[in-house]
Amino acid sequence: MKSGHAAVPQIDILVDLPLTIRIPKELEPNEQKRLSFYQKLALETSTGSLEARAQRLFHRKTLPEPVQNLVDVLKLRLLGQPVLVTRIAMQKGFRSNDPLSNRLVIDFAESLVPAQIKVLIEENGDWQFGENQIKIPVSSLGDAWMEKLHRTLMLLDEARHQKIDPALANGRG
Repeated sequence: MKSGHAAVPQIDILVDLPLTIRIPKELEPNEQKRLSFYQKLALETSTGSLEARAQRLFHRKTLPEPVQNLVDVLKLRLLGQPVLVTRIAMQKGFRSNDPLSNRLVIDFAESLVPAQIKVLIEENGDWQFGENQIKIPVSSLGDAWMEKLHRTLMLLDEARHQKIDPALANGRG
């Protein structure tokens, strides 16, 4: 399709989170229809259209947990594209039997810009920064960690377009 704009390459984002993701047979017994539903959801290009499509496909406003997890992961992939996320994963903590010691890790194809770092720190001071990577203890995000992860990716996208005074970015403000 010709639009006059250069095609933006899509990043294949690896999402490795401890979630059950599926369309249950009880919801749709026909395997071909289930596969079709997966394809239709994966082809959506915005989070709003993804949510609406899921509700239309399954004829309900509240989705079963494994389907909502599918939608949440697809949303992560959509929200991660503009900020060049390459991987979102759960890293086992030092107490392997305690899920609250786990860390959420996000890897990027490029380094974050100062405005993105600033917005993350303002949102939650527990973020840890590495080269092309950020981490946060899951316990710092609480039970609504998926929603907070979606919000984090949206904030990162907004912040990458902000102009920050160079004196502030260098710590002289």
